[in-house]
Amino acid sequence: MVKTLGERIREIREAKELTQREIAARLQIDDYYVSRLENNHINPTLATLQRLANALGVEVRDFFPPTQPEFKITPPKLDKDLKKVVALWKGLSEEHKQLMLRFIEQTYKLDTQGTRAKVKRM
Repeated sequence: MVKTLGERIREIREAKELTQREIAARLQIDDYYVSRLENNHINPTLATLQRLANALGVEVRDFFPPTQPEFKITPPKLDKDLKKVVALWKGLSEEHKQLMLRFIEQTYKLDTQGTRAKVKRM
């Protein structure tokens, strides 16, 4: 689960065994401000993040998780007939590709019209 910026700030502060009051004193700010940061009630400026990182002895990047994709894109599984079509498609001229597309579109229209007609008869 991805943590919020405030959760990361709190996690790092607690790992360093520091209180909100101690961090606030290092930054010369109100400890209520640190609380609001950690609870995601406010968003710090980049300058404040840099000062906070310095006060905690970390880099600004440590407040953010390493970039990793949250999901993996997998290609769709093709049945064997569709694989044949894809393989043949590569060898077609542009004109033949356009003819095939029109054929597929017309076949699809006829098929869906037939399905709708069946549904109406029921």
